[in-house]
Amino acid sequence: MSKVGKILLTLIIVLVLVMFVWYFATPKSSLSPTTYQNPPQDIVPADSQAGTPLLSEDASLDQDMSNIDSDLNSLDFDSATLDQSLNDKPIDQLQ
Repeated sequence: MSKVGKILLTLIIVLVLVMFVWYFATPKSSLSPTTYQNPPQDIVPADSQAGTPLLSEDASLDQDMSNIDSDLNSLDFDSATLDQSLNDKPIDQLQ
């Protein structure tokens, strides 16, 4: 290795060591959680204040689950069709 290469390697190693020491030597106080002067009040959804139950969300969740089930069933069918095509035996083309 040339003299210039040794000097560059030494500088790089020293720089890495300085950065390593600096990283662990800096105080971690800047990472402490922020304290709030006035903690936020409890937030109540507007629908629950009226006293009405949120049944519309349940119905939409049921509809979403039904859609997901049908999508998964169609994927199962596609997967079975693909498996069958992979196991298909070639036929003689010279007939």
